[in-house]
Amino acid sequence: MQGKRFSFGKRNAILFLTWRKERDEIIMIKKEEISFNFIQKEAQTGSYQGMRYYLEKKGDQLSATVYPDKFCFVKTPEDQKITREFPNTPDSMPDLIRWLNEQHESGRY
Repeated sequence: MQGKRFSFGKRNAILFLTWRKERDEIIMIKKEEISFNFIQKEAQTGSYQGMRYYLEKKGDQLSATVYPDKFCFVKTPEDQKITREFPNTPDSMPDLIRWLNEQHESGRY
């Protein structure tokens, strides 16, 4: 059943997510949604259930910022943003994605 997707209703999708969560496998933001090569050229933005994220290259670092889904990045007050730096390498992408998911789970954004 792992990896199987439901396409016939919200209730079944919730059951599937619950089944995965019981095994500590729930993944909200997936690696396929974030492109290391894209971030090298310009900032990448996205959102997931009330949390927005802004990823950008800053020299030899990747900067990841999460903030509430109320305003755009520029209009969100700095005190509502949480930022973390990661090495600017493809190997750091799993850590960056894990951090984004942890921020969503914690609800601190």
